[in-house]
Amino acid sequence: MKLATDKHGSRVIDNCWKHLESEDREAIKQELVKHEEHLSKNFFGRFILRNCGIHGKRKAGNLNKEEKAMKKQKMLDQILGSEREETGTKQKSKKLKRANKEKRVMQP
Repeated sequence: MKLATDKHGSRVIDNCWKHLESEDREAIKQELVKHEEHLSKNFFGRFILRNCGIHGKRKAGNLNKEEKAMKKQKMLDQILGSEREETGTKQKSKKLKRANKEKRVMQP
């Protein structure tokens, strides 16, 4: 764990990872997963987690493409919905103004 959170140690792990067999990679991966929470809070530890294919818990800013697209669409719908409501309100207020004007004109 100390090796993974050190500037030079993380490079050693990274280079070892590139040249290891799958059995050895799995053993290292299991050890890293045990300390994932601590490593995810460390600058060099995050690189090791990423390079070794260990994905941490999702955070709000770390969404997959589908979730991002859905979030964007929802925001767009909200914006367009509020604009439609405003447009509807504007049209209603214009109609009211016209009606009030007509009433004033008709009154003697």
